[in-house]
Amino acid sequence: MVRSQKIRIPLSERLHDFRRGPLQVLIWAGAAVTAFVLIERKQARFEFQGVVRALQAEISADVDGRIAELLVVPFDDVAAGETIARLDDALLLAEIETSLASIEELRQQIEIERMRVQADLDAQNERRLDRLRRERNEEARDYDTELRRYHSELRRYRIDEEEQRLARLAVEVQIEADLVERERRDLKVQRTRELVAAGDTAIEKLDDAELKRDQVDATIKENRKLVEALVEVYHAAVARRRDFEARKPLSIRETPIPAAPDMLPVFASVRAETLRVEEIRVRRRALTLTAPFAGRVSSVLAARGQALLAGEPVAMLTSPYADEILAYVPEEAIEAFRLGTRVLVSRRADTKLTAEATVTRLGPAVEELPARLWRSAAQPEYGRAVLCAGVSGLDLTPGESTVVRLVN
Repeated sequence: MVRSQKIRIPLSERLHDFRRGPLQVLIWAGAAVTAFVLIERKQARFEFQGVVRALQAEISADVDGRIAELLVVPFDDVAAGETIARLDDALLLAEIETSLASIEELRQQIEIERMRVQADLDAQNERRLDRLRRERNEEARDYDTELRRYHSELRRYRIDEEEQRLARLAVEVQIEADLVERERRDLKVQRTRELVAAGDTAIEKLDDAELKRDQVDATIKENRKLVEALVEVYHAAVARRRDFEARKPLSIRETPIPAAPDMLPVFASVRAETLRVEEIRVRRRALTLTAPFAGRVSSVLAARGQALLAGEPVAMLTSPYADEILAYVPEEAIEAFRLGTRVLVSRRADTKLTAEATVTRLGPAVEELPARLWRSAAQPEYGRAVLCAGVSGLDLTPGESTVVRLVN
């Protein structure tokens, strides 16, 4: 058996063959990989992660209270100004009744004070006139008579002002009570309309509910007209008093007229009641929680019957219009961004369709990106927040991931 012997190829020939074959393949492959890496790095340098941001609002109560009505559930669409929830009005109605009683008490007190003051002044002046007659001092008698008359008339004008103010306050408080009732009637109409639409009640029930609501509306309208008239009457009373003061007789012009010290507590009570009416008005408005803009209820954070503290959230509302992108830019690339810089925005899932946006805000500091934007779940990433606004045509969804590129 003849054993074959391998023929050794010289090293120079092997190197020559390697350069002509595998080496060229390796060189071209390396060049392709290098080009790919460079392109990716270049793109990565000018592409940044972002999240679609939408306008959100926390619906909360301005006052402490208990939820009497909760009219929405998650994902309900609501219009601007639509009622989200309503707080219990029992305490407010009790305060309104107390205010009405206090106003009536003050009106009676002013009337009694008017008669008492007039009687006291008349008696004092009669005694003084008798003394002056006995002394036969005609000049002093004329001066004292003029002063007595002027003082009495001025007090009468001031009391008349306060009476007109109290009359107006009484009607304003009644309007607040009627507005609370109107809210109740309106909710009744809404519930009845839903029942009619579902076929659970007769249409006559809805007609009756609307009629009662309209009656309250008519009462409010009439009382508001009455308030306008009473305001004019009050201003007329003030004008009469000022005109009277301007025509102060020459004989007593230099004599200071006291500000009716015995009436000051009553006047102070009237002013305090005026402030109470303003407080009632503010509290009545705070009972109804409404949507500040049209949107969708993203979450409901409270329940009917729940007690709330002022500022405690009831629901979250999200605008359906998403035209802002919150992008995160690495520190080394932030210099390319200024207010007004134009960028291109696209969905992360479809980078071909783009829309222009403009940088409107720059974050104050470098911060950690949301974990969902990290390229590696184990490696946190950091950047500076950049807000881009004016995106249109992409129909973006709040919270959606996006890619932001600088416009070349």
